[in-house]
Amino acid sequence: MMHKSLPLLLFFMAAFSFTGKSQCSYVAQPGPTDGIDAVCHRYPLCGTANAPCDTTNRSTSKHIYAAAKQLGGVVRVMRSFVKFDLSDFGKIDATALPNSATLNLYYYRNALSGDEHLMPSDNAFYIERIVTDWKDDTIRWAYPAGTGNLRMPEVTKLTGTANQILVPPTGTPTKDVTIDMTDMVRFWLENPDSNFGFRIRLVNETTERQVHFCSSDYDDAQYRPKLSIDFPTVIASAGVDTLVCAGSSIRLQGSGGAQYKWTPVTSGADILSKYDIPNPILKSTKAQTFEVEVKIGSCSDKDQVFIDYDVPRPAKISKPANDTFLCPGESIQLEAAGGTFFKWSPSDVLNADDITSPICTPTESVMIYVSTNSAGDKCPGKDSVYIEMKDMTVASLSFHDTTICKGDSVQVVATAGKGATFLWSPADSVNDAKIANPIIYVRGTTQLIVKIEDVNACPVQDTIVVKVVESVAVDAGSDMTICAGDTIELNAKGTGTFSWNNTESLSDPFIANPKAFPYQTTTYVLKLSGSSCVGTDSLTITVNPRPEITATDTEQTVCAGDEVTLSATGTSFYWWNTGESSDKIIIKIDDPNKTQVYKVVGNDGACESDTIYFNITSQRCGAPYVLMPKFFSPNGDGINDYLIVKDIRKYENEIIIINKWGDIVYRKSNYDNRWDGTYNGQQVAEDTYMYIVRVKVENDWKEEKGTLTILRTRN
Repeated sequence: MMHKSLPLLLFFMAAFSFTGKSQCSYVAQPGPTDGIDAVCHRYPLCGTANAPCDTTNRSTSKHIYAAAKQLGGVVRVMRSFVKFDLSDFGKIDATALPNSATLNLYYYRNALSGDEHLMPSDNAFYIERIVTDWKDDTIRWAYPAGTGNLRMPEVTKLTGTANQILVPPTGTPTKDVTIDMTDMVRFWLENPDSNFGFRIRLVNETTERQVHFCSSDYDDAQYRPKLSIDFPTVIASAGVDTLVCAGSSIRLQGSGGAQYKWTPVTSGADILSKYDIPNPILKSTKAQTFEVEVKIGSCSDKDQVFIDYDVPRPAKISKPANDTFLCPGESIQLEAAGGTFFKWSPSDVLNADDITSPICTPTESVMIYVSTNSAGDKCPGKDSVYIEMKDMTVASLSFHDTTICKGDSVQVVATAGKGATFLWSPADSVNDAKIANPIIYVRGTTQLIVKIEDVNACPVQDTIVVKVVESVAVDAGSDMTICAGDTIELNAKGTGTFSWNNTESLSDPFIANPKAFPYQTTTYVLKLSGSSCVGTDSLTITVNPRPEITATDTEQTVCAGDEVTLSATGTSFYWWNTGESSDKIIIKIDDPNKTQVYKVVGNDGACESDTIYFNITSQRCGAPYVLMPKFFSPNGDGINDYLIVKDIRKYENEIIIINKWGDIVYRKSNYDNRWDGTYNGQQVAEDTYMYIVRVKVENDWKEEKGTLTILRTRN
């Protein structure tokens, strides 16, 4: 008895036996030793790694369930699994599959009160075909981590009664059910490797409903699960009588059941490849008869087949004598011998299929067969020849028809597979008639033909026409010479489209007269394109280097009034901006604080050098920066009325006048030669005063001191 308080999996396992019910009808109702059935429970805690379901119904449990019940407020679900072993049948022919199959499930006779078909008005269930293997002693609801137990087997997701059967509610708590299993059983017998049995599952697995049946371990054998199968009457067929010619084999054609047994009727018959399959192979050496017995379970029937035998007349295809090749579009005449009558195939590539020498025009590779016989022959003589269609050589030319100018040549490139051969004609128009890329030389318009043949492929032929036209007249101009860094204008002549090379040193490479500025000697090639030809000409511009002129002391500061010699070296001739033409000149700058620029250019007779610049700055040397007078007479006579300090306005400055007592009577920054000898609006006394003059020269203050006399007496 199953304990309801424990997670429990019930199993039934046995090999299954048949007993005859009527002709070709069988019943399978296995008992405890050969039944294969189990119940799997999903208890409230079941299905986790810590609390897996267990299976303990093997040889002990008497019942199977499909149920949903409450346990501690959580639904407990039970499903059952059943398999009938049909392996003894093997694979059954489609013509011998059963007419019907019925499953009988009997309600559990020893159920406790309230444990029969619970809620019989709402306990419809499914019979579902299982599609994965399982064992009744290792089945689990879930696959606990770290164990080797099997997962619950899967069922098919397909619809149809071969996959899922709906069984309506039982209606009463104690009711046996009968289920039409015809389509599912037919599937198993036609696909014996797919028989994994079926699952019983409630349609609605909510609380408090179930179906409850006896298992294969139930004590009373009449209530165990029962499968009844009705087969059609067995009618054996050994196939039709047939003729086997010497050297040939034949496959016998038995049908009509599940098990087969072949027996030779003729003494000394040839050996079959197998004697217990529907279609054994016979390599016949004589005429003989075989009988086959066909069975489905205990039903059987027999049939015989006669295998006639004959040695064919020799036949020979004499033309072609061996397998041969053809190119697309070609034909070949065949010829055979060895009989009076001929039959060729396939006929769709022949002009006639019943003559001695038909013409064959295939479009693809083909095996040609011929059968020959004469009056009284059972077996025709046979021969064959294979005609292989070669592929056309895959080839291409770099160009097709082209035009060249008179006197020019052109190279053409043919491309084909490795090992291909080439043949150009006329041969005197190319430099080599047997290469892929010859150079074509023609005086006038010529058509050239090339034949290209790849390895094991048919040759192809192509043509090109080389048209010869007159060249275009063009004159690029005369060669020229320039100095490095110079620019010169080209002056080409001709009519058409101009195109110069060395474009990086031209102002415009597509006009007749671009400006050229090469940095080294350069040859310019001009192409002049006319309506069909291109004329070419060239000119060279020789670039002479400029002489290198050198000089020292190009930046000098000198004393005003001194003579200075400037010199240059490196060339034969010199030109100074002073007008002189020697390698040295003498210059003098009289004014102080003045910069004078001198330039010199050299020449070697061909090119002029770069210009050298001398920047010469004068300064006052050995004398004060400003010139203070010894006296001045601020008496209003218009003569020498102001203290005039020569050159003081050239500098940022300051002037201080001090009397003999040390008092400052005048002080002025940036003095402008406007002191009239007054202090605070009063004339200072005629006397001798000390002066201090400061001037800023190149960010440095220079100071001069001395005496100054003021005189006012008028003469």
